[in-house]
This record gives sequence, C-alpha cells and structure tokens, in this order.
Amino acid sequence: MAGKKCDYCSDNSPMLFPCKQCGKAFCAMHRLPAKHDCSGGSTSPAPVHGMAHAPAHGAATGYTPSYVDQDLQFAESIARSQAQSQQPREYVWEPKITEFDGDPFDPASGVVLKGVFWPKGKEILHIIIAFVLMFFIGTLISRSMLSPGSGLGQIPGFEPVEQALFPYFLAVISTAGFLIHEFAHRQTGRRYKLPAKFRLLTFGLLLTITGIVLYFSFGFPPFALPGAVVVIGLERKDQAGKCKAAGPLSNLIIAVILLPVAFVSAYLKIGFEYFVLFVLGTYMNSFLGLFNMLPIGLLDGHEIMKYKKWLWVLLFASLLGIWLFTYLGVMNVLGYWL
Repeated sequence: MAGKKCDYCSDNSPMLFPCKQCGKAFCAMHRLPAKHDCSGGSTSPAPVHGMAHAPAHGAATGYTPSYVDQDLQFAESIARSQAQSQQPREYVWEPKITEFDGDPFDPASGVVLKGVFWPKGKEILHIIIAFVLMFFIGTLISRSMLSPGSGLGQIPGFEPVEQALFPYFLAVISTAGFLIHEFAHRQTGRRYKLPAKFRLLTFGLLLTITGIVLYFSFGFPPFALPGAVVVIGLERKDQAGKCKAAGPLSNLIIAVILLPVAFVSAYLKIGFEYFVLFVLGTYMNSFLGLFNMLPIGLLDGHEIMKYKKWLWVLLFASLLGIWLFTYLGVMNVLGYWL
C-alpha cells in the first residue's frame, strides 16, 4: 500500500509523524528527533511530569527507561507491525486457516492463493472457461463412444441428425455433472459461512491441455480437471468432511435419477437413443463421483475418509455399484462396449 514518503529515509509509509522541532514529517522509525538528526533544536526533549529519567551511568540503582526510550520502543513496534501488514499473505489452495480479514478472494486483500490460475478474475469468467473446456472434453469422449468400433454408432433408430447431435447432448450431461459437483462443495462451504469460489487451477489446466494433446496425437482417452471450488477456512474435520462429501453425493444423486429415467424411456418406447443417452449419462456421473472418492491427495475421498470411514464406504460402494451396473451390466448385455 503506497503512502507518503518519510523526509529522512524517503520510504513510503502509510502513517507519518510530524516533528515539532523541525516541522518535517517522518515514518515511525524516524519520528523522534534523535532518529532523524533533527536540526530544529535539542534532540533531548524536556521530561514529562511523572516520568523518571535514566540515572547517571554507573549508578547503583537499576536503569529505569525514560519516556524517550518507551516512545522509541512504541514507534519501532508500530513500524514492525506496519511492515508485516504490508507483506502479502500466501495461502495454499484450500488452506486450513481461520484468520483472515474481509474477502480473501478480493485482489486488494493481499492474499495470494497458490496454485490458482488468474486469481483476480471474476468467478463467472472462471466458470465459463471451465464449462467450455469440460464441454469440449465431453464432446471428444462422446465421439469416441460413438466410433464404429464401439458399437454405439450402429444404434437402431439413430438418424444422421441425431447421430451428429448425440455427442453434444452427452457432453452437456457430463459437464453439468462436473459443475453441480463443484457447486455442491461451494454451497456447503458457504453454509458454514466460509469464503468459497470456483477457481481455475494452474495444474488442472496443464493436465487438461495435456489430455487434449494426447488425444489428438495418440488417441488416448482425454481427461480434464480445469478448476475446482476453493474453500478457505476448513479447519474442523466435520466441516471438511461434509464439504468434500457434497461433491460425490451430488453425482450419486444425478446417477440415481438418470438410470430409472433411462429404463422408463425404454419401457415407454419413446426412442432407444434416449435410453442410451441416459445410461451413458449415468455411467459418466458415477465415474466422476467414483474417481473423486479415491482417498489420495486433494481428491474428496481423502478428507471424507478422515472424517467418517463409514460415510466413505457408503458413498464409494454406491457409486461403484451403479458404475459397474451401467458398464458391465447394461452395456455388456446390449453389446455396447465403451
């Protein structure tokens, strides 16, 4: 934070102290006449009534600080606190801290969130960029599912227009699952009155770009993790566990809704392509939740496992069961391998 310059050291200072003897203004470290070689008079101010001076050198009694010494100590403490307050506070991504003033996402707060790409950008812009990347990756995955070798390209009743639009519909479902997952984290954090916003991650963007390059270069399945919700202040184990569990739980709820819808659409014979769309949507959402349940690193499963093991087992088993049912059950029986 910029301020006026000290007339002695020329450093910027948010607070200047005028000298009554020379009339100039100085920072806290040089506010006393003895500290700035004052030329306006004596550098030894008159004593204040009731304050003791230091005894002569060699006196038998202990040294009693004069008001000048006490004032100097006070000024130096002010200078140290000002210097510390001007240093940027660096917090790692999703730190377990509770001491912060105002909004740590505000560019003027002085907080540096490590690992966050473009930290000063508005949240809506982070969300839009993540949506575009996830939609693009989802389209690539959907196209690979519809390749001739997968069998899905020969679905009965698929018209050319439906064949062309199907990957985009499936990409919408997968992208929605990702965003709902992250916003579940966000809203749970805000329920505890903690600062929480979606942010692009530097490592996640590099991972996403690498996945796209590998897909077009070698045909590897694309993967993406462009960003995540950053929640600041998750100190308590129960808060961290519930906040982390909200993401996979949202994917489980989506999968539980989509799978019955798929069978209802098949029963009503409204179109076999809708059955395939909802089944694949179930598969992708259950896989997203299942992957995040791995108890490693920054994934949700790590904090959930530390919070309550039975909750981790319940979520993991539920997501695994649905994923296996869609992959090994429905897909295999119908002969549509992913």
